[in-house]
Amino acid sequence: MVEAAFLAQQTGRPIQVVAAREDDLRHDYYRPRSFHSLRAGVDANGRIVAWDHHLSGVSRNAYRRDPRPPESTEVYGMFTANNPDLRQQTAMMLLPTRIPNCRARYSQLQTSVPTGAWRASAHNAFGFVIESFLDEIAQGTSRSPLDLRAEVLGTAGDFPFRSEDNVPYDPARLRNVLAIAMDKANWNRRLPARWDRGLAAHFTFGSYTAEVAETSVDSANRLKVHGIVAAVDCGQVVNRSGVEAQAQGGILDGLSAALYGEITIDHGGAVQSSFADYRMLRIPDAPAIEVHIVDSTEAPTGFEEIALPPCAGAVGNAIFSATGRRIRRLPFRAAGFTV
Repeated sequence: MVEAAFLAQQTGRPIQVVAAREDDLRHDYYRPRSFHSLRAGVDANGRIVAWDHHLSGVSRNAYRRDPRPPESTEVYGMFTANNPDLRQQTAMMLLPTRIPNCRARYSQLQTSVPTGAWRASAHNAFGFVIESFLDEIAQGTSRSPLDLRAEVLGTAGDFPFRSEDNVPYDPARLRNVLAIAMDKANWNRRLPARWDRGLAAHFTFGSYTAEVAETSVDSANRLKVHGIVAAVDCGQVVNRSGVEAQAQGGILDGLSAALYGEITIDHGGAVQSSFADYRMLRIPDAPAIEVHIVDSTEAPTGFEEIALPPCAGAVGNAIFSATGRRIRRLPFRAAGFTV
């Protein structure tokens, strides 16, 4: 739009600018990169008593010279301990938990690469990072991934929390979608060797999603996502087919990014220029997707971005369950898998 307006001003004529695919991929706003360092302390019963999350990342706000602090677009969704001061609790959209000792830190990385929002923005990273770490703690303490999350999440009475849309946060709704997703995915059904399931969940913008991914990895490191079962709670649903389509699209979008999505910058320019070298999920690779919508009388909260963040975490946790190998970098293809 800016190019068209500028050229129209210079020529005095109406101008239409059409970008080629190569221009689009090489001159876009890219998802902010980030590096996460997490530590946790557990007591003798496997209960998480300390949580330390240090995020080093590029800020969309800093790039666009927004007057708000650089972390304001990057940290929402990070864990925090409960705070009796509701204004502090909600100021940065940090997610309250029952972990008594939490520390969330942010260090800004400088870049001249243009960055912007990408369908759920900062939440995409946390849906992978936090859910992978919770799964790692559950595995290391021999606890059920559902029980561990339920203990961390607490109950609605623990947090007088409202989202940026003034919607109350209710951990019971998040636990409910976790239980539904596990039940509908037949969580305890036995699977062949090197074939297993992974679980991840997410709350953002007043809505709740949990996903179970069923994944296999053969001896040649060939990765296949067979299916993803999602349970969603976005309050009272006005258009069920619309919610189902958003969930399916978000899962496919998230899976495509988790498996393949990577832009390489070399000498100040993007290397990838078309779908030949910027791979995306194709029809034969798409898994079966089930979407289960919670019937609710709560106020509608929308479902535009909510299904994307848990996708990478669910697949990564399934890979660990199937192979014992924990993946800590996206995309999965960079870890040596053939998809």
